[in-house]
Amino acid sequence: MNVDSFKALLYKDIKDLRYNGQLLVLIFFPLMFVIAFFLLQSNVPLNILLMITLLLLPIHIQGNLLAEEKEQRTWRVLKQMGIHFYHLTIAKAFITISVTLLTIVVTTLLQGQTIFNTAMASLFTVPCIVIMICAGTLLGTYANNTVEVNLFGTPIVIFFIALEIITRFLSNIGLHSLANLMPNILFISGIDLIESGQIGAAFTSYFLLLVIWAVVAVIATRLLIKRKAFTV
Repeated sequence: MNVDSFKALLYKDIKDLRYNGQLLVLIFFPLMFVIAFFLLQSNVPLNILLMITLLLLPIHIQGNLLAEEKEQRTWRVLKQMGIHFYHLTIAKAFITISVTLLTIVVTTLLQGQTIFNTAMASLFTVPCIVIMICAGTLLGTYANNTVEVNLFGTPIVIFFIALEIITRFLSNIGLHSLANLMPNILFISGIDLIESGQIGAAFTSYFLLLVIWAVVAVIATRLLIKRKAFTV
């Protein structure tokens, strides 16, 4: 795929995103959440606010953007134009990462963090965004339309929430080391360190482990969608 084709895909997705009311609600929900607590003068932990954003945005934005191509019957047309499914996925992921990071920056600033901490927290979330995009890619690939994306997206979100239960179970049976390697624990611990000013500790341990999780997620996603691409 050449640069012009990539720009055309980005332009189309950005234009469509402006008129997608459902996704706009998802984008503004985390912001409304932090604004509500700000008005109530309640101090919400940053990791909770960021987890809400990560659970809502990347999965549904990526899934809906891909499913819309299927609804519009454009997957095969794009293939005939020389645009591979993986190129299409990357273009959608670029939009998803940009929107999610922008939301995270605004949310973190509203929560009261400094510009430096906001930048570090945003960078720290990138591997987690990639993991969620992988889930959204699978969802958009196998769903027949955006309705199914929203329907099946809920159990996926519940699964990520249930990781907390899994980590507690692992800790209860004595597998503390394994529990501490779970992505939710890595994310929470890293964000807490960033809030406390221990940037180096967050990025030299927790961030690197999250990158490994993200790489595994990308490889697994590529294998799972390899046969599905452009079959509809």
